[in-house]
Formats: sequence, structure tokens, C-alpha cells
Amino acid sequence: MRFLKQREALAIDKDLVEKYKFTIPQLMELAGLSASHAVYDRYKPKEFSKVLVCTGPGHNGGDGFVVARNLKLMGYEVSIFCPKEGQAEYLKNLYAQMPFFEIKVFSEISVFEDKLKENSYNLIIDAIFGFSFKPPLRPPFDTVVSLLSASKCPICSIDVPTGWLVDVKKNESELDHSICIQPETIVCLTGPKVCIESCVGRTVYLGGRFVPPEMVKEYGMDYPPYPQEKLIIKLDIK
Repeated sequence: MRFLKQREALAIDKDLVEKYKFTIPQLMELAGLSASHAVYDRYKPKEFSKVLVCTGPGHNGGDGFVVARNLKLMGYEVSIFCPKEGQAEYLKNLYAQMPFFEIKVFSEISVFEDKLKENSYNLIIDAIFGFSFKPPLRPPFDTVVSLLSASKCPICSIDVPTGWLVDVKKNESELDHSICIQPETIVCLTGPKVCIESCVGRTVYLGGRFVPPEMVKEYGMDYPPYPQEKLIIKLDIK
């Protein structure tokens, strides 16, 4: 199976916009829709009804807002923790949509910490940083990740778990749990990254049913075919 390096993932994103004429908001909508379908497949709302989506200020955070909106429409009770807002207009537009979907957005770390202590959620979505992340984690996200690492609530990460180095394949015992999130589920977007190769035992999905066939050939993205109308596939990481 092809695992993408950080430079390849960046090149793919660039090609999708410049060569294949996707817009960034369009890609966020496609990625977020795929990720929300993966969440629903793994965590049904009857058991995991209360969801917190943790977002960062970049594209991964934008994906998170789209995930939140779709999960709300799928029957979940959704809140968003957004300690730092994105400045791009399309990110501000996503933020502005949330009240219309009855999704509460809060930014206070003290509230976030209290909610975790009170076990207010059945599921947490990690949409803080993605494949373009470069360490170290800076405030307030160092505190956010530390609190999430100590939480017993199931975590589903979008694309790359926050704090992971994209090009580094590590075993579980080698990961520093204080500076990176340890999800039980990962939803890879476009293609799985190198760091995912060591995720034996975790549930891993791929959501990328928008990648042009020409790009699939160019980058050797030899992933299993998407079944029928499905937007996602489950990857067997060995």
C-alpha cells in the first residue's frame, strides 16, 4: 500500500487546486463529508450521541467544521472547541454557519478542561493539525493536546493525529503521549501518510473519492476500490 510523505501530500494538494481546478472550500467540503461518513460507520449516534470537534486554525480545522455540520444532520449532538480561529474568509464562513445548525462553538480552555473532567462527550474528533504540521506544539494547543491525551474519551483523528510527524513511522511504545494525540480511529484523506503505516490495531479509514484517475496513476495511489456508492473504505494496516 502506498503511504504518502509530507512533500507528496503537499504536492497533491497543490495539484488538486492548480492543475485539477478544485477550490480549497470545495476540497474541505469533500474531505469533511467523507470523514463524517467514516465517523458514522464507526460510531453510531445511538451510542456516541454527544460529540466534541476540536479544531485548529488551518485547513484541518476547516475539515472539522464540515464534519461537525454533517454529524449534526446525521443525528448527533455536536459542539466545537475552537481555541484559535482561522483567518481565511472560507474558514470564517464555516464558523458563521454553525449557529444556523444549532452547533455551539466555544474557545475557553477552562471550559474545555471542565467538560472533559465531567465526561460530557462520548466521542472527540481531532481536527486540530493535519499533514502540514511542524513541531513544536505552541500555546494554546500544547495544553489542548495534553488534556486530550489524558482523556479516556474515544478520539477519532482527521487525516493525521495532531502532534504526529508525518514522515516518521513509530511503534506505539515510541510515541510521546504528552505531545501527540492517541486516537483509536483515523480517517485518512486523499491517501494514508507514512506515519499511519505503524497503526496496527487502530481503525483506519480512507476518504478520497474525489481524486482524479490521472492523479491516482501519477502518484501510484494503489488503494482498494471504493465499494458502490460509498465515500470511504476501511484500510487493513498490517
